[in-house]
Amino acid sequence: MAGSDAAERESAAEGGPRHPGLSPRDVLASGGWHPRYVRVLITASDGDYGFAVVDGNGDGAELEEEQWQWEDGPGGRGHWQDGSSSGAGPLGYLPPLVAGGHIGPAYFAYGRVPGAESVTIEFEQRRYEMPVVSPLGVWGFIRVAAGLRPGLPALVS
Repeated sequence: MAGSDAAERESAAEGGPRHPGLSPRDVLASGGWHPRYVRVLITASDGDYGFAVVDGNGDGAELEEEQWQWEDGPGGRGHWQDGSSSGAGPLGYLPPLVAGGHIGPAYFAYGRVPGAESVTIEFEQRRYEMPVVSPLGVWGFIRVAAGLRPGLPALVS
């Protein structure tokens, strides 16, 4: 159920934001889901941008792709704010790659590869090895683009 918090550590190390990455706990606390039924399949974040793939009823029948953004608050306190949500279809039909799009300057992708330990994503001519941490084979990727027209993330392997 964890996401690419390694990306968050990289951003902080490079002088980026020093706040926690988007977590399943954030999604449960602020996403408006009923905690008895929801499953957060994956979260991923980079800098002030994040996304989650959520199974709202816990049965895999209808997944939601959620976009999140960090909002700074008074006294140095902030929180993750749910932006928009879009249907992602049933878990059984989730393909290996869904190039989700972008949240501001951050581009994201996710997919399902049951049995895989990791996937390789190419974005802005760089490759990233992403662990498949979900027991259901769901993975997620997000990066803030360095260029103006980076294109969408691509699944290499």
